[in-house]
Amino acid sequence: MRALIFTLGLLLTLSASAQLEKAEAAFAAHHYPEAIRYYEQFLKRGEAEGAALNLATAYWKTGDVAQAEHWFSRAVHKADTPEAHRQYAQLLMANGRYQRASEALLSYAVTTTDTHASTQASAMAEFCSQLASGQRPPAGCAVSEVNFNSNSLDFSPLLMGDTLVFVSNRPGAITREGQRDPWTQARFTDLFATVPDTAGIADDVFLFAKNVATPLHEGPAAYYPGREELLVTTSVPNTGKRHSGHISNLQIVHYHKTATGDWSAPQPFAFHDTNYSMVHPAISPSGDRLVFAADYPNGFGGMDLWYSERTPEGNWTDPINLGPEINTPGEEVFPVIQPDGTLHFSSDFRLGYGGLDIYRARRHQDGWTNPTNAGHPLNGASDDFGLVLTADGRRGYFSSDRTGGNDNLFHANFDVFTRVEGVVSNTETSEGLPMARIEVTGQDGTTEVFYSDEQGLFEVQLPSSGTFTLQAKHPEFTVADGHPNSEQVVADRLPLGTAHNVNFGLSPKGNSVSSDATICGIVTGPEGTPVPGATVRIENRETGTIYDTATDARGHFYQPVQANLAYIIQAGASGFNLMNTRVTLGEAREDCHSVVIALQNAVDLQALLKRPQAISTGMQLELYHVYFDRGEAYLRASDLPELKKLRDLMLEYPSMECQLQAHTDARSTDAFNLELSQRRAEAAVDWLVENGVPAERLTARGYGELYLMNRCADGVACGELEHERNRRVEFRVIAFDRDAEVRSREKAIYKASTANR
Repeated sequence: MRALIFTLGLLLTLSASAQLEKAEAAFAAHHYPEAIRYYEQFLKRGEAEGAALNLATAYWKTGDVAQAEHWFSRAVHKADTPEAHRQYAQLLMANGRYQRASEALLSYAVTTTDTHASTQASAMAEFCSQLASGQRPPAGCAVSEVNFNSNSLDFSPLLMGDTLVFVSNRPGAITREGQRDPWTQARFTDLFATVPDTAGIADDVFLFAKNVATPLHEGPAAYYPGREELLVTTSVPNTGKRHSGHISNLQIVHYHKTATGDWSAPQPFAFHDTNYSMVHPAISPSGDRLVFAADYPNGFGGMDLWYSERTPEGNWTDPINLGPEINTPGEEVFPVIQPDGTLHFSSDFRLGYGGLDIYRARRHQDGWTNPTNAGHPLNGASDDFGLVLTADGRRGYFSSDRTGGNDNLFHANFDVFTRVEGVVSNTETSEGLPMARIEVTGQDGTTEVFYSDEQGLFEVQLPSSGTFTLQAKHPEFTVADGHPNSEQVVADRLPLGTAHNVNFGLSPKGNSVSSDATICGIVTGPEGTPVPGATVRIENRETGTIYDTATDARGHFYQPVQANLAYIIQAGASGFNLMNTRVTLGEAREDCHSVVIALQNAVDLQALLKRPQAISTGMQLELYHVYFDRGEAYLRASDLPELKKLRDLMLEYPSMECQLQAHTDARSTDAFNLELSQRRAEAAVDWLVENGVPAERLTARGYGELYLMNRCADGVACGELEHERNRRVEFRVIAFDRDAEVRSREKAIYKASTANR
């Protein structure tokens, strides 16, 4: 019998192993429905590193966001890897769940070892908090769905004169009987065309060119009229792999017009390695630079943007990565180079609204300007990509899946808005002034804040009517004689569809301290709502210099400082406890070091037992008197009364789910402190579970020495009590059904009162 049981167990193990192998092969080949089937079967029997994360990704790729969110949540719980937090955050953003996305992004920022990615994630968390509070920048255009969309995929528009070319797998696409794309289970795509009017309305759609279409994928495409050259993304058959005849990778090929007016046979790029995908061509107006997306090795994430240049002999150079100015650990895809040379592309790991957002950047001598989100309504929580503009920049087309299900085409009209462009200059050097603050105040008194880039350039979209005041400020500069620092713009008097230019000049303050770095950030409450008027004190830990500032109406603060130094940032506001955050700046750089400071409500834990209306999702409170001995993770007898209060609170309100967050002082290494704090958080969770709180309502998270409560950073002489103040435990409410709890309490009170009659 034991032998039989052993044999059956071995067979089950081998079966599970085979299912995992099949799942991973299908996932690698982008055969997501097949991968889902095998991963589901495997995960019913066992676990493997990355399996839940891949299953979540496969569900996301096939549009099942509910299942994707479930499996991402499981992947984060099981693995707690930076990649799991990053992808989970991106899905939450795509689902419009911005507050939870902000929390996941902060978790990624803490766990990743990539400092650039950590900074980016912190900035994204800040932006998500703004979106969660209902803040939206002003619209930059009017958007409408085109009338020639189909029930199939329609995406990636291309303008060739008056003709609009786009990618679709609608009926009419060239296909072989019974052959389907293993990713979408639908027809492969081809290029289609139409001739819309200025409002984006068209009567007829036709196959673009029969000799460009094949039974496999074609599109997206780019066109260079100077050589009558067409660049098209196409499939790479990989018949030598397990999925024989199916397609895993893509490549870009180029066609040219022949003497007969037809398109030539396709020619691949000599430098491309077909073991990888090279997609989404974009060509500069001069025709000498090709930008594309690829998953080549040695990039910054999944798909990166790369470029190649045409030599005088007509050849193309080996591809070069566009670098960290453009690429992130996420996906950078669908580049388009507009007629004025501006690069538009989509990314899922920058300040945005969720999914893929459209960004714009301009080339300068040393690289690219910092990419700027194109704003809503071009961007939303869905995937938005492939923006192409007319030569005058007044109209355009782009792709989005915002209507649910398939990608569709949309028309964008920029004529209903006024664009203001300008530069802020240092009047002593005549050079552009980076990180100048541009305040735009409307007639109703509302103010939006923008910042100049590293060249001193800024761009603002205004409604087509109304009066607005633009004012440039900088903490280290003042008004310069003979140079304006403000201008009133009457939008009704400006021509639509063209840019209004303004130039501001500021003069350095005579006694200003030299700075080559910037700390900027947002102060929020525990629910992520920005706190305006919060006091912010930034202390240079080496020089003792103190900078005092305050948050603006959106909870933002900004302070020039010196690079290569450590700082303590203390923030506070009425009704909140003071919060200290430590940052250490590296080498000087143009972009600011972004910080998110979440203040805690000054609320007594015991009082919450009597006031369920005061409890809300996102609330974070400190468990006072729950501290640990140095280097230890066991609970002391003095810790238990406060934990009992939390136990009573959670037993009183069964819908409440909490995360226990533990911290350390600054002594020992960062890695040791992170591991120690995790053990401390787990010790608190274990005690609560042992004393009646269901385990599924609790999670544990250690933050090491990342969030100090006082000045006791590395190298600062502090007493033991000061260090102990940092060795604390907090709890955060991650779920709470207030209405259900209030009804439950009212029902209990009613029953008690009627029982005594």
